[in-house]
Amino acid sequence: MTTPVLPRRQRASLSFREKRWLLSGRPGALLFLAPARVQALWAEFGDQITARHAASHSFTRPPNWWRFSAPEPRREGETQREYLERHRLLLPSEKRRGRARHRGGKKEPAWL
Repeated sequence: MTTPVLPRRQRASLSFREKRWLLSGRPGALLFLAPARVQALWAEFGDQITARHAASHSFTRPPNWWRFSAPEPRREGETQREYLERHRLLLPSEKRRGRARHRGGKKEPAWL
């Protein structure tokens, strides 16, 4: 689902720490954000961040997606792609790419 882009003047102003956390998901930035603000940020910008991430890293999701949007934890040894396919969570652009791109049998590192 595509979120409409507001004109620059109507967009919410984000602090450096908020932008850093949204884009990287690094927990260090969370120390400076209130829990309610963290959830509100992801609710507002999560779809955009996910689409941006998936555009350059197909069949994967950013760290905060796994924290706030994933329906359940991944199974042992399951790749992100397998998880997304199992839950029917692939984005339209990922569906179009089909299975041909990742047929090498390579699995992603377990820490992803």
